[in-house]
Amino acid sequence: ANRLETTEAKVPALSATEEEALPFSPPPASRRQKGNKAKAAKDGVQSPVGQPQPPPVVPDPGEFVLEDAGSEDDNLVNRQLRGTPAASPKVRGMQRHLSVKSTQALDQLSEIEGRLVRIEMRVAALHSRLEADRPSPLSLGELGSLKTELALLEAEAHKLETGGVDGVYTGGLCSGKADAKAAKRSQLERLEALFVQVDRVFQLVKQRQV
Repeated sequence: ANRLETTEAKVPALSATEEEALPFSPPPASRRQKGNKAKAAKDGVQSPVGQPQPPPVVPDPGEFVLEDAGSEDDNLVNRQLRGTPAASPKVRGMQRHLSVKSTQALDQLSEIEGRLVRIEMRVAALHSRLEADRPSPLSLGELGSLKTELALLEAEAHKLETGGVDGVYTGGLCSGKADAKAAKRSQLERLEALFVQVDRVFQLVKQRQV
């Protein structure tokens, strides 16, 4: 029990005279407080409770930035998102920003393009089949099926023209207006050529059925 009491006894604090007698005496409390404050001011910003805060982060000119180039409709589709390298002035000037309305119009025309290509290819295939039937003419049943399919393709093409291409509004567009108008003009011209080809195929079917 005496050994435990001796071990648990507290070590008495050194007096000022004893601290000065040490070979490496610690600095006074006032000097330590001043040193801590100076170090905190150098390393960071003092918080309201006196705790040092990390210094403010200054973005490097070469780091990624968040940039908003503005828009016509106050709602851009193509924005530079965080994590995208900042473009140089030359590249930034070449970038095209499309509004939501322009993007929607071009998406509609892209969908119409796919349907139009399918109709064009099928009509061309039927035309080629009629042109190649001279060595072995098609039967009346085959000609009837071909004529029915051709009529369905023609109806789909008319619907594509009136309810598709003509339904894409380009008057209120700005950023994508030129592209949308050019796509509409091209598709309307191809539809007109398609109707001419359909009429020609109908004439061939009529000649083979005689």
